[in-house]
This record gives sequence, structure tokens and C-alpha cells, in this order.
Amino acid sequence: MSHRTIRNTFTATGAIDGGIREPIALRDFEPQLRFDGSLRDIHLVDAGLAAWSRAAEAIERHGYALSFEGLWSGSRFPSNVADLFKRSPDREMTTLSIDLGGVRLGCHFFTEESIEFDLDPREIAGEPEFLSVVRFMSRLATATERPALLTPENLPEGPILTVLPPSSVGASEPVG
Repeated sequence: MSHRTIRNTFTATGAIDGGIREPIALRDFEPQLRFDGSLRDIHLVDAGLAAWSRAAEAIERHGYALSFEGLWSGSRFPSNVADLFKRSPDREMTTLSIDLGGVRLGCHFFTEESIEFDLDPREIAGEPEFLSVVRFMSRLATATERPALLTPENLPEGPILTVLPPSSVGASEPVG
């Protein structure tokens, strides 16, 4: 499986809103996004509550449609994101659904140390949906100052695409 790393600071043509300046196209990732019965994940590892707070602020700032269910419900993040990880024997754990405009992301608040969203690759019907996912990853990487990884389901060590935060400029990771 091929892997590609992009940075949020490219100045080449093909820029999309959200910081990515390198031309990027769905056709480069179609084999890895072809439906095989499993979901794909967006991971930000080694997160912690501070990164969760920054991610929540970025998600709300960019106006994504949100829907929480379970112990925390509503259409906004709580003022203290730690509330999302609370457990109760009476109610289901909190889940979040985010609409990226045709692609729905799901989030289960399993652990504070990892930010993870899942998506159904069948919802990436074309270039606009793919770019919505990449834009979302770029915004998370920028807000949390952590790489955002698009991976096969439950395989964070096997990224399909990595979006690096702007703070990684000059890092020695190859692009491509």
C-alpha cells in the first residue's frame, strides 16, 4: 500500500481551503479507498485533553454540522471536553456525528489520548467529498499541531495519507 505525506504549507497550484497547498486528487488514493467492507479512520495520536479542546474549537469554528448522542447530547461541544469521556451505567457512551457535506464522520470517545473519527469510504463519491475529508484533516492537524492520519480501520500504523501540521515544516519526512 502506498502512503503519501503532505504538509499544510505548500504554495503549488491546486490549493484548497484549509491550508493544503499541494495538488492532491482522489485518483491517487482510489485503491485504498475502494470499499472492502471496512471503514477508514482519521487518527491523531498522543492527543490528550488539550488537543481535544483545540480540535473541538476548530470543528465548531469551521461550522460543521454536529450531532452528539449518549451521555452528552446536543449540537455543540461541552465547555469541558473531558465531559465527553464520562461513563454511566444508565446511558450509552457519547458518540459524535459530523457532516462534512456528504461524508459523515463518527467519533466514539474511548480515550483522551487518541482522537479518532471513522468514515465509510463509499461516501467519498468524488473529488469534492475527498477534498472535504482532506480539508478536515488539515484543520485538525493545524489546530492540534499533530499529524492527521487517514488509515484503514483500526490500523493507525498503516496510514494511507498523512497531513502534517504547519509546525512540521522543515521536518525530514518525505513527501510522496
